[in-house]
Amino acid sequence: MARECSPGPSASEMMRHETPRRAMLSAKFKPVGPAPTIKTEEFAITPRVDPTEKPLLPDRKRNRAARKRRKKTGNPDTTFDLRTEAYKLFGVDVTQIPGVETIALPLFSEIGRDLSKWPTSGHFASWLALCPDNDISGGQVLWRGMRKVNNQAGSLFRLAAYSLHHSLTPMGDYLRRMKSKIGPAAATTATAHKIAIVFYTIVKRQVEYDETIWATRDINRQKSLEAKLKRQAKQLGYELIPIGEKPAA
Repeated sequence: MARECSPGPSASEMMRHETPRRAMLSAKFKPVGPAPTIKTEEFAITPRVDPTEKPLLPDRKRNRAARKRRKKTGNPDTTFDLRTEAYKLFGVDVTQIPGVETIALPLFSEIGRDLSKWPTSGHFASWLALCPDNDISGGQVLWRGMRKVNNQAGSLFRLAAYSLHHSLTPMGDYLRRMKSKIGPAAATTATAHKIAIVFYTIVKRQVEYDETIWATRDINRQKSLEAKLKRQAKQLGYELIPIGEKPAA
């Protein structure tokens, strides 16, 4: 003969058993008092410069990309001007530095604008972990390489350097030249180091970024390369003569 199963608890009984637990949970998460009010004035940042008194210089970073950017669909009109806001925070237009066009505000949140904590640009690059570290003992180098440091500001500068692979700026030329010499990873770090030095210099000295100084460096590098080739040819018993000149009879 089959045994009859006893009926389970009804829904009302289950609710009655769960009532104490629900009461405990509601008492646990019940707010004790009114929510604290936060004054926005305490977190307000005073601008370093007023664009109405010191107008922002014209944008000089047009047509930097090597490839044409595809026209984006949607509404391109926004009320937020990143370049003007960054100018008011730093006092100089840091968006003129190649690679820093879109990371100016994240850099401000990580570094700030008071760079007096780092006496020199070398200290700043060392804090960012963008320079090699040498372990020296007894006058001998035991280890040489990059320190593994979780620095968000250093990662931002690396991201800025990585984005310059197709850039037509002198900084982009430097990245591609370093890639052919020391490889992609080391070239990205070297370019990030250079961008960080430029950023530190213009923010601390309050001077605008001038891209024309790269032309002078290119001329000096060309002269150095020419002197090196002449020196090597002389060691092999040859003499280099420019194409436009005719050798003496």
